[in-house]
Amino acid sequence: MIGTIRMSLVDLTNWYWLEQAVDLISKKDRGSWCLVRAYDEHPELAKLQRQHQAGMRGLPNHQKEKFIPPCDNISPDSGYIVFKDDKVVIFCTNDLNGTPSNPILEDSDEEAIKHCRGLCKLYRWTGMEVLKRSSFLVPSPIIAYNQYMNGVNRMDQLRSTNITRRREKRLYMTMFTMVLDLAIHQAYSIYISSVPNETRRKHNSPTTFKQQVTL
Repeated sequence: MIGTIRMSLVDLTNWYWLEQAVDLISKKDRGSWCLVRAYDEHPELAKLQRQHQAGMRGLPNHQKEKFIPPCDNISPDSGYIVFKDDKVVIFCTNDLNGTPSNPILEDSDEEAIKHCRGLCKLYRWTGMEVLKRSSFLVPSPIIAYNQYMNGVNRMDQLRSTNITRRREKRLYMTMFTMVLDLAIHQAYSIYISSVPNETRRKHNSPTTFKQQVTL
């Protein structure tokens, strides 16, 4: 699994180190990145947080300490890649080549490169080029995400333009029509890739193909 995530959706356990990594990368140049180790939530996290709040109650503000969640449960082969593109982007993946030995590994660390399965070139316009885009060496999960993320967006676009859903009042009917649309568009993709060009002209759009299926 590879995807982007917002800081507002990060759990409290991973927030502590991820916030430090974002602050670190935001001060660096474009193309910089770091690897952050992922953790599973402690089973008694809520209890420990209440105990900390009770201990801080009544103290002056300058004596209060920030709650640091326990980071004992390390999630194997999982982590966050904090990358400085036009802005800071956080990638989450559970397909690392091993578990990082430290909470934060910078891009100059060979261990970070190894766990990210190597580096690949990423091309971007930065405003300083004349003919060609600038290239950055970034972790391979970022390249994989950029290459395949359009598949989900394209499927959502196709499904929304010719949707089967018709004001259902029951959740199971909404789920059924969504699965139906996904199945039809997947069948259309398989069909288009397997027929010759002259036959493909008869079904030159997903809408035409869907109408033929429903007849």
